[in-house]
Amino acid sequence: MIMKKLAVVFIAFTFVAFLFFIALAKKQDNSYESYLKERKNAQSTIVVVKNTDDFLPIKELQNVTIASLCIGKNGENVFSQRLDKYTKIDHFSIGLNQSKEELQQLENKLKNYNTVLIGFYLDPKINEGRISKNWTSFFKLLSKNSKLVFTLFGENKLIVEFGKLANFQSVILAQNANSLNEELSAEIIFGGTPAIGKLSQAIGENFAQGFGIELPKQIRFSYSIPEDANLNSEFLYQKIDSIATLAIEKGAFPGCQVLIAKDMKVVLHKTYGFHTYDKKQKVMPTDIYDLASVTKLAAGTMALMKLYDDKKIDLDAKFSDTWTDWKDSDKKDLNWRELLTHQAGLKAWIPFWTEMFDKKGNPKPEFLQKDSTELFNFRINDSLFIRNNYKQDVYRQIKEAKLSKERKYVYSCLSFYLYPQIVKNLTNIEFEEYLNQNYYRPLGINTLKYNAYKHFPLERIIPTEVDTFFRKTLIHGKVHDEGAVVMSGLSGNAGLFGSANDLAILMQMLANMGTYGDKQYLNESTVREFIRVQFPQNDNRRGLGFDKPVFGNDTLSIQKSYPAPSVSANSFGHSGFTGTFIWADPDANIVFIFLSNRVYPTRNNSLIYTLNVRTSMQQAIYDSQIKK
Repeated sequence: MIMKKLAVVFIAFTFVAFLFFIALAKKQDNSYESYLKERKNAQSTIVVVKNTDDFLPIKELQNVTIASLCIGKNGENVFSQRLDKYTKIDHFSIGLNQSKEELQQLENKLKNYNTVLIGFYLDPKINEGRISKNWTSFFKLLSKNSKLVFTLFGENKLIVEFGKLANFQSVILAQNANSLNEELSAEIIFGGTPAIGKLSQAIGENFAQGFGIELPKQIRFSYSIPEDANLNSEFLYQKIDSIATLAIEKGAFPGCQVLIAKDMKVVLHKTYGFHTYDKKQKVMPTDIYDLASVTKLAAGTMALMKLYDDKKIDLDAKFSDTWTDWKDSDKKDLNWRELLTHQAGLKAWIPFWTEMFDKKGNPKPEFLQKDSTELFNFRINDSLFIRNNYKQDVYRQIKEAKLSKERKYVYSCLSFYLYPQIVKNLTNIEFEEYLNQNYYRPLGINTLKYNAYKHFPLERIIPTEVDTFFRKTLIHGKVHDEGAVVMSGLSGNAGLFGSANDLAILMQMLANMGTYGDKQYLNESTVREFIRVQFPQNDNRRGLGFDKPVFGNDTLSIQKSYPAPSVSANSFGHSGFTGTFIWADPDANIVFIFLSNRVYPTRNNSLIYTLNVRTSMQQAIYDSQIKK
């Protein structure tokens, strides 16, 4: 009898639990629908009322110096955080009640910025809808040197407190100072979200009901949720979370970062785990990773694409016509196309550093010295400096390395060591500056850097490996790849550091066939030529500097595919030895970024591969698509 009662109770409990989970699932589904409705409604209430010379959305980022000024906001500033997604911005904040002297000090700090993005938080309950006349004088003074974009967070009618708005280049009325309004206002400034709002009622004599300047075109990323790109949040979040959690539990890496964009919308950017296994510092979305061979795409190949676009190189010409040092070598007849597809017959790699030590393991003074001098000033560890011009030895060893007679696919790093010098020879611009001028600065990218320790605090840089055979120390902020080390950290092969958001911007530009932010960086024909498979008849899947899916990838299991089985044949990307992976699929308009330090503390860890971490995550994007 007791057992029957228990059975009845159990069945009842199970049924109630089932109903609860169904209700919870519906509630969650409704919450996503509710968010999208709220987002759409907020977008319709944010109104651009002034935009002199079509200043918004801000398009040219290369020669602008931008500051954000938050006035009257306490606590977390979501507005500034979202602005950071688009370019390098220095942030300032101050209260509403300031003296003339305090505003003068602030003006002195801001006068060197040619653009100032102002978020003005005006709450009539607190300040009775009035502002100090000091602010009007301050804005007038500031506008003499800077273009001012003024965003008012408060009731629309409060804009009359600022007179005829003559001091402002552009004015946005964002109404409530909630997180969503702050995010969307920032996105409107940079073209991540169109401006479509109209005034629901007239404001004074200047702005009639129904007035609003439309900025209808999205030109950069917006930041939303999966449903905004027809993906299922519940499925996608659960899959990515479970794959990352399992990988960290198994010890594939101490932490990782995942970014997914679809249809020009970043719909997932999550971090997992810690910098190292001591669990002292959590991975953050702005953290910077050693990208390893992702450098080949994000730096080396990008530079060559621009040279090709400008007709400075011919892909079918002899490489030795440009790199004349090969004229008298067995490599004199190789062409660019063969080199960039890894089927030129070059050796896979050369351990350059081995010649730097004698048989007892002591450093040879002609290569390494313990003290910094004018000729030895690049530090490779706490007690050794490498000779500045050692790259000449690298060029020599590559030239002298025996060339295979067989022209088949063998992944080789060697030609990528030469590309920075080639860029310098052809353009008279240093390699990193060439990338900055042509891509990184105008795209708003500010974390793609060589020798990251020179640019960012170590707390923001993920440690890579404890080097036990060359540098005998923890590699942190300096390039992990030994070949790039001997090139003073700068190579087309490896050495670049960067964040997920910046890599996504670069890959989206390529997925857009060379455009982003309403700017054409490369001709579409150039992008299509570089991303296409060049030698399928040789069973070589590679594009020019780009990795491509293996042949027949869509027929393979997740264990055997590369990358995910559902990516299109037109997709492209690259992986990195340290545990990095970037991929774009222009057909599906999907960008996938995965960053980790799987080599910490040792490279003798292949779990990232055996667990199929990256391909499984990438496949989850396609599996999460909502069928219409």
